[in-house]
Amino acid sequence: MNKQTNLFRDGISQRNRLLRTLEPDYVSVDERSEADLLTFVQKYAATLNYYDESNHPQGNWSAFFAGDIQKMVAYIKTPESFDDDESTQRKLSQPHLVLLFTFLQLLRYPQQQFNQLTQRHL
Repeated sequence: MNKQTNLFRDGISQRNRLLRTLEPDYVSVDERSEADLLTFVQKYAATLNYYDESNHPQGNWSAFFAGDIQKMVAYIKTPESFDDDESTQRKLSQPHLVLLFTFLQLLRYPQQQFNQLTQRHL
């Protein structure tokens, strides 16, 4: 019986076999952007009934959140330097939209913490 002490194996070591897809930062738990959330708000508003003062349904809430999503995202990122016509800027400065945009900006902080959950637990 011959015993070889030096075996040559053509391959890679276990450390080099780590797949990028197995790293904790490859996929975020919550990958939604502001554009995704605004699209959801617009679709969801179309499903909610709007009631008048006599408690009768008079359509839905989609008119409150209608608009171009890309302009809304640009306004969220830099409202003070938003360069567009004055009517668009006035429409995006309405109180209900400003509250929504503020909520979306504040939502980034728990979203970042939630996306670091996998890294913290590995």
